Amino acid sequence: YVVAAIISCVLGILIGSFEVGVIIDVAVPALLLIYPISIVLILLTVLPERLATTLMFRAVVFVTLLCSLPEVLGAIFSAEWILRLMATLPLSAYSLGWVLPAFFTFFVILIYNSLNPRDEE
Repeated sequence: YVVAAIISCVLGILIGSFEVGVIIDVAVPALLLIYPISIVLILLTVLPERLATTLMFRAVVFVTLLCSLPEVLGAIFSAEWILRLMATLPLSAYSLGWVLPAFFTFFVILIYNSLNPRDEE
C-alpha cells in the first residue's frame, strides 16, 4: 500500500506540473479507448449468467475495442485515411462508432450460444 501511495503521489505531482491543454491532449485518447469498453463490460455484467458467457464477453469487448480504435487514432493523428475509416462506422460522428458493431456481435454470439448450448455441470 505504501509503495502504491508513493507512486500515485509522484505521478500526480508529475502530471500536475503540465499545462491543462497537455493533460487534456493525453487524456482524451485514453478515455476514448477506455469508456466504450467500460460501458460494454458494465452492460454485460448486468446480464443473466446464461447470456453472459466467456465467449460473449470476449467477442463483444474485442469488437468494441476494434471499433473504438479509429476514434482513438483520430484523436492522436489527423490523417485522411483515419477520417475515411471513421466515416464508415455508423454513429461515429457522435463518437459512438462502437455501439452498433457491439450490439451486432452480442446478437450473433447470442444466436451462436442458443444453437450450441453449454454443458450444465
